[in-house]
Amino acid sequence: MRKRLFIGLLLTASLLIAVVATATPIGKVEVDVSTPPAFQGAKIYYAVWTFAENGSPIVIKRGVLSDHLFFKDSIYLSKSELQRIENTAKKIGSKTAFIGIDVWVEKDGKVYSLVDGFDRSLSGWELEKSIKFKLNLKEASVVSIPSPHIIRTSSKEITPMSPTKHWYEWRTADERYFTNIKIPLLIIHKKSKTKISATVQLGAKHGSYMGPDITVAFGDQISKKVSFDPSSIKLKVLGRSFTDWYRGGSIINMEPSNTWGYIWVKGTIHYIHQKEYFCYKSAYHPNPTCLFTGNERYFAKIDRFEYSSQHGSVKDIESGVSFEKPQFYPEDVPMEYVTLNAPRGKDVYLADFFDKIYTETKGYSFGIGAPVGALINYLTGERLPPWFNSLLVGFSVEGYSTYAVMGEIRNDGSVNNVKFSAAKSAYKISIPINKPWWEFWKSDHVNTNVPVGFYVEVFS
Repeated sequence: MRKRLFIGLLLTASLLIAVVATATPIGKVEVDVSTPPAFQGAKIYYAVWTFAENGSPIVIKRGVLSDHLFFKDSIYLSKSELQRIENTAKKIGSKTAFIGIDVWVEKDGKVYSLVDGFDRSLSGWELEKSIKFKLNLKEASVVSIPSPHIIRTSSKEITPMSPTKHWYEWRTADERYFTNIKIPLLIIHKKSKTKISATVQLGAKHGSYMGPDITVAFGDQISKKVSFDPSSIKLKVLGRSFTDWYRGGSIINMEPSNTWGYIWVKGTIHYIHQKEYFCYKSAYHPNPTCLFTGNERYFAKIDRFEYSSQHGSVKDIESGVSFEKPQFYPEDVPMEYVTLNAPRGKDVYLADFFDKIYTETKGYSFGIGAPVGALINYLTGERLPPWFNSLLVGFSVEGYSTYAVMGEIRNDGSVNNVKFSAAKSAYKISIPINKPWWEFWKSDHVNTNVPVGFYVEVFS
């Protein structure tokens, strides 16, 4: 029996695009699109994409939709197109396949550019589950639609070129990846002479798979910006880049003489810088001409974990500790702090900090924010904009049922009046949530502060 995955893409009156996926018997993806009255008749361009085996984006399909009062157009992904996405996931050993969706909505000379994505299980029974998420036009990057070039005809008259066809696309301007890198999960800066112990466990519970999230920053000409500006640089967490049954983490014991220490896991980290283009063909130029719209985006992600052994189906991620200040510590990231008391001999759980950091969500879809942006910028010799350090990568478990990274910190020393102060972002990131079906009108993302580092200061 072949299967069909139905995805409904809906622009609601609150300017939301809703995507609904349910299993049906035919083996293809159908995307239905409609617009609110304010956007009635707008042209909607789309691209469906994934990441190739080398971690670079590849487009599976692109096209244009038209929404009218009495009917709406649909995107269809054939079984073979879905198979391309799934085959890529299988090549990297992932239990899920990432599917990205770019949407461009044209209205009154402006183009609203949006991005979203999700991961789709490769297990047959998982295809029966519904997938719902929404793209909010309020979070779109909005720029003017570029004007086609003006040319001079043989009669010396200046004639504007009238496009016979146009579309939008993202092109990679720069990308690099780094292998076998120590990725911090917990960074401790001890300003007290007490003794500290801490434990971090990364991995899924009860047989669920887990993996690192994909974080994207986008906006108008953001490569020219220096500091992070949340009004012009939008941060969003998409699906997971890969998943499997993993476990990792370590224990760190910091003596009174130790000032810095961190727990890490090893993996491959990757950044991608892309620019958005308005492309067209005309009677004068049958070959495509493409104009930069000004929109740019940066991806920060983890492409794979290094694992040292395997027990059954569970892979043990190579993990360890270092007693030094990370050279890549994101000191210029806008941060605030959450402080908890740490009586001698009592565990303070990472989840205790999460309860005070996250708003409107438990944060299961993100957990700890590993400083992948700052680490990449350090490895590139600071060739990226300083605000790129603000890109954090989270980890999530199948179904967002619990935290993928858990642990505790304890004051084991002779000093009783110790405090733990943990960093949270002073800016908000849009992260996915797992909401009940009856809240179908709500967004599938919430804007929230997230843990940074995860960096913890210890002081008396």
